[in-house]
Amino acid sequence: MESRGEPRAPAVTRPAQIGFPRFFTFAGHPVNSYKVFLAVGICVGTVATAAMADLSGVSPLRAGSAAMVSALAGLIGARMYHVLVHAPTYFKSGSPQAMWNTAAGGLSVFGALLTFIPASLTAAALLGIPAGALFDYMAVGVLVGGFFIRLGCVFNGCCVGRETDASFGVLLHDTRGVRKRRIPVQFLEMAWWLLGFAAFLGLWPMESPEGSLALAVLATLGVAGPAAAQHQVPFRGSLEGDVTRLPAPPVVLVDVEATGVATRLGRFTLDVPHVVDPATGQADGLYKFVAANVDKLTAQFTGQGTFIAGTDFFFIEETATITGGTGRFAGATGSFEGTISSR
Repeated sequence: MESRGEPRAPAVTRPAQIGFPRFFTFAGHPVNSYKVFLAVGICVGTVATAAMADLSGVSPLRAGSAAMVSALAGLIGARMYHVLVHAPTYFKSGSPQAMWNTAAGGLSVFGALLTFIPASLTAAALLGIPAGALFDYMAVGVLVGGFFIRLGCVFNGCCVGRETDASFGVLLHDTRGVRKRRIPVQFLEMAWWLLGFAAFLGLWPMESPEGSLALAVLATLGVAGPAAAQHQVPFRGSLEGDVTRLPAPPVVLVDVEATGVATRLGRFTLDVPHVVDPATGQADGLYKFVAANVDKLTAQFTGQGTFIAGTDFFFIEETATITGGTGRFAGATGSFEGTISSR
């Protein structure tokens, strides 16, 4: 077999030296930095929740326990939401264990709400804490804990900002360790969360209905993402096609020819020539979309691949930067995230 599609994908390069380690070592085992800071954020948020309850004359043990249970329930919901969104990939893998193989990544903050809120209401009822008051205490925990969780994004290189030549750009690495000057989205959100925490402390204690401060914090967090993301156009879709591989040691040349449907594109054909380094699972390549009216959209991507345990499926998570196009996509810019699974 031979790889098809021109131009060929760029060669895989080794990650550049990065300023923040993506992995920490504990007892000789590497642990992803995001998971470390996620655990730190949950613990710090739990302590903050207990402290606010104590200041209000409520048992810190009960409030802290409710916060911890709610956070752990949120993790389950976050994973469930990810699995549902990517259900076709997991169903095709033929392995139920793959759905809980967190080594391949996959959590969603939106999914966490599906289980976090019911768990919080249940915990409040069982522990005898007014639900509105518990949400106010946990709002502080979310602000403080969220700061550390976002710091995990900085270390891991996920949720990274767009490249920029502006003076406010910061040298940050992506999930492959490649450092470039980027919009410091993670730091902007961290600063916003700290501002929200300062405002919360300034208002506490405040004569207001229970739950009001929690709603205020929720509104604050709702503004943070869009403000940092600037003006973006939603781009979502799905595809299915054939994969061609050509070993070219030390890498493998891969080409995906597919068809699918996406917002802004409608029905499209797609060619994805890319290079995979089997030793690291890293992939570099191109997306070449052709819409039904022959308008074209191109994007360059980098990705990280993982074999799904118990199967012969290879799962690649990618971050793509749109480089231009023709017709209605002439001059298009932006970015999107995608996943490709193959045998």
